[in-house]
Amino acid sequence: MKTYLVVLPAYNEEQSIHSVIKEIKWSMPFADILVVDDGSTDRTGAIARENSSGMIIHPFNLGYGAAVSLIASGASSIAAAALRKIRAFPGSPFR
Repeated sequence: MKTYLVVLPAYNEEQSIHSVIKEIKWSMPFADILVVDDGSTDRTGAIARENSSGMIIHPFNLGYGAAVSLIASGASSIAAAALRKIRAFPGSPFR
């Protein structure tokens, strides 16, 4: 697991997804890349699957807002779990 996570919402980006992922890998080699395929009907998902660290696939287009909300809720859950672990340590200032 790398230090950072880049989340890339995508919808019918077959023509550009590979170059975008390649650029992110070049400029941020310390980051994993998670592509949220928002119900694409082209080869976006297949290309992203071959080139990214992970994928979330929506069965149909839910819109940019839904893709971002999904990521935000997941990040909130991860942050809450991390805070619970920190609070469990004796002497933690977050108790």
